[in-house]
Amino acid sequence: MKIVRANAKFIRGYLSPVGGIESFIGKKDTAANVVQIQIRNTHYAPFLVTSITYKDSVIHSFEEPLLIQGHGGSSNSEVTFELVVDSELLSKKKFVNRIGIEYRMLGGRETFVSEPFPWDANSMNLSSAILNSRKPNYQNFAFIHENQDILTISEGNWVLEGVLTIDKSKTLQILPGANIQLQNGGAILCYGAVNFVGTTAKPINVIAKDSGQGILVMDSKKRSTLKGVQFYGLQRFKIDNWELPSAVTFYNSNVDISDCRFENNRLGDDYLNIFRSEFTLMHSDFIDCFADAFDGDFVNGKIQNVTFTNVGNDGIDFSGSSIKLHNVTFRMVADKAISAGERSQISASNVKIIGCELGVNSKDASNVSIKNSRIDSTRIPLIAFMKKEEFGPSAIHATGLNITNYETKYLLESSSGISIDGEKLSSTHNDLKSLLYGVEYGKSSH
Repeated sequence: MKIVRANAKFIRGYLSPVGGIESFIGKKDTAANVVQIQIRNTHYAPFLVTSITYKDSVIHSFEEPLLIQGHGGSSNSEVTFELVVDSELLSKKKFVNRIGIEYRMLGGRETFVSEPFPWDANSMNLSSAILNSRKPNYQNFAFIHENQDILTISEGNWVLEGVLTIDKSKTLQILPGANIQLQNGGAILCYGAVNFVGTTAKPINVIAKDSGQGILVMDSKKRSTLKGVQFYGLQRFKIDNWELPSAVTFYNSNVDISDCRFENNRLGDDYLNIFRSEFTLMHSDFIDCFADAFDGDFVNGKIQNVTFTNVGNDGIDFSGSSIKLHNVTFRMVADKAISAGERSQISASNVKIIGCELGVNSKDASNVSIKNSRIDSTRIPLIAFMKKEEFGPSAIHATGLNITNYETKYLLESSSGISIDGEKLSSTHNDLKSLLYGVEYGKSSH
């Protein structure tokens, strides 16, 4: 039976290739009204790219769809092309966050959408490309001591200027009582693990000032640890013309985070972003976040005893992920406290959502189970709908949920479902997407 189930799962994934294409934004020339788009097939099957959309409206249709071969070694599995875009549209601040690449299987009718990453494919996904341009340079920092494969920053006050780059064979260790000030483009780029472990008496402080940036751990084979670290004033990570949307990023790098404080990031879409990784986040606080506090894509993890306070956009935002929450509190979140998308599975207990714009948001075949929790003084406590047709409807199942002081108790699209203590709620709308994302509810950010 295990073989049968495994084969069935493979066939379902093959015939419904959500996420089968990764796309990226390359060079953007506002003078020539041209943006470069890179497309990569990560699936076994060939695809046809049919059109480019902006906010769900088609801005370019291919006369003959682009054929992108499967990723099994074909030279035609990646395509780069330039798209001419109206100057007013191209100059919009959120342009790259709102375009989509529509594609379908060769011989199929169902259409899927890839939302491009706002960076060049070669920069983020081919780690050797960055590594070749960013040679390991830890020898240039006098306060870093090397002992075989361990690089150590000891207790004391240290100024880090420029991008500290560490290769995959090393682990960066920061000891209790170390105070790291990032300035003059100061940032940490690490292909090995990081092991930052402070104590209650001697926390580690990582502070960014002026043009100080953030931290990127990428393609690490070893699991990282952040414990007893206080991050303050960080901003999105940038090298030359390439930049990430987040200040602290773990890309394809497993991590355990505990007893940490993420406060007052100055610029970027996310304070913490974890991508294609396993993680734990325990006993930590996110305070005064510029936009999203924590964004996770294709991750598996656990969040416990964590607070999110005064967040400029979403508290937690997950896509294609499996998450467990316990004893998590959200206060004064300007958009969604909990956002689940693209077939995410979230199991939550003992959650408090207080004074937020939106409470629990489930979309695109996601399923949120929440029990023994409280939502108070939040405009719309529960929302379930479908944003992208290629995924399908979503659901929220609540038990022991105390909801008080709201404008509208829930918004429910007709094809999705919300149940409270076993009672199925009636739908409120046929199309919720047109009301959300800053139109009537939430923030206009995605």
